[in-house]
Amino acid sequence: PQAQTYSPSRPRSSGRWRTCPWLPTYGAAAEKRKIFDALVRCKVRTGPGWTERVSTACGGDVSRETLRAIVMDGLMVDIHVWRVIERGLGDLGAMEKKA
Repeated sequence: PQAQTYSPSRPRSSGRWRTCPWLPTYGAAAEKRKIFDALVRCKVRTGPGWTERVSTACGGDVSRETLRAIVMDGLMVDIHVWRVIERGLGDLGAMEKKA
């Protein structure tokens, strides 16, 4: 028998479409997705100037340009940057609840 290679347009023998085997759906990818979704919600909820607020909440460790590029351009950053953003969003949320 001939070995089958991955083809996104070719169904498996069961008739279902293959998912991309190289796209992780666990571990750091799931954590990044959760933080990204929270970042987008913050952008929608707070409106213009959201990058400045989040950057300040991150203690200046993540620049406004980096935040904008993550959301708008899909910039790839390391997991430690995502964790800094998560802490900043948590602090920002806590500040908004107090106000």
